[in-house]
Amino acid sequence: MEDLIKTFLEVINFSTVQNIPEGFFGNGTGLGCGNSDYSYGRGNGKGEGVGTGDIIGRANIIGIGSEYNQISENNLNGVLSVDGRKIYIIDEIPTAIDNIKGSIAIGKILQADMSWKQCYIARVGNSFAHGETSHEAFKDATAKDLVDMPFVVKIKRFKERFPSLDDTAQVSEFYNWHNTLTGSCKMGRKHWLNEHGYNMDTDISTVRNFLEQTKNDYGSNAITKVLELYNC
Repeated sequence: MEDLIKTFLEVINFSTVQNIPEGFFGNGTGLGCGNSDYSYGRGNGKGEGVGTGDIIGRANIIGIGSEYNQISENNLNGVLSVDGRKIYIIDEIPTAIDNIKGSIAIGKILQADMSWKQCYIARVGNSFAHGETSHEAFKDATAKDLVDMPFVVKIKRFKERFPSLDDTAQVSEFYNWHNTLTGSCKMGRKHWLNEHGYNMDTDISTVRNFLEQTKNDYGSNAITKVLELYNC
């Protein structure tokens, strides 16, 4: 099981600065450290990290590593495991893993009062998400992964999802894709819905309509690049 967890949590070329949430105990060492009564340190893999915290439990961690996310021995007030469960920091959340199948894990979140909350954990690329269902976790991890992708990869993914301009999808999917491709704000996307009389929850549209209707709006350069993939 340990090898499965290591593979599941392995992150390639990790280098980041994280703001650690409030509400957990201890001083992190090794991978990262947060000097606070209510904070935990987070690093990723075998690397170096420094961090500071205050009494409300915030720590800023600089971690560089390439192996896997594991809470250090002095975190959570010296607790490495609770009820016999080993604790890992996944997406900044203290988590125990019970089982793994492919890109989905079943586990529990360690809450501030040291109680457990059942959850699913999904991995897509180097992105992780927790959810009350496997579908919810996978959906959120996919969205995170898309946000972090280079633009050329995003438009390739769009073309893979919609090979033809005549492919159809719920308007809500195009609504989300516009944000992924262009970084558009929610108000701007709602304006697009209103302009064309769309009901996001029930209406269906085509790729062609989506691209033609947005090619002169915010993010037009990105939409133009997408159109070029369809030789338009």
